Amino acid sequence: MDGLDFHYSHTEGKICWSYCIVTSNFVAGPYAMPLHFKPYYREEKCRELGVAVESKVDIAKGFIKEFHAPSNIKRLYVLTDSWYTSTIN
Repeated sequence: MDGLDFHYSHTEGKICWSYCIVTSNFVAGPYAMPLHFKPYYREEKCRELGVAVESKVDIAKGFIKEFHAPSNIKRLYVLTDSWYTSTIN
């Protein structure tokens, strides 16, 4: 299948043949809506596909920059996986 590659799974504690997809969701009360998803490709795969190299952090930052909060939102929180703030990436 296109886009599969070997990625380290922190959940499994080993390298797995899988997709790696970065996602964003908007949650308001009982409602949850997916906003973005984008596959992450390692540098070698990006060269093969002819696409720009982006880290998972860069993809997530782009999602945050593209987000436009509804006008009636008084507080906005960004929740991330602890992987993004870990110094052991």
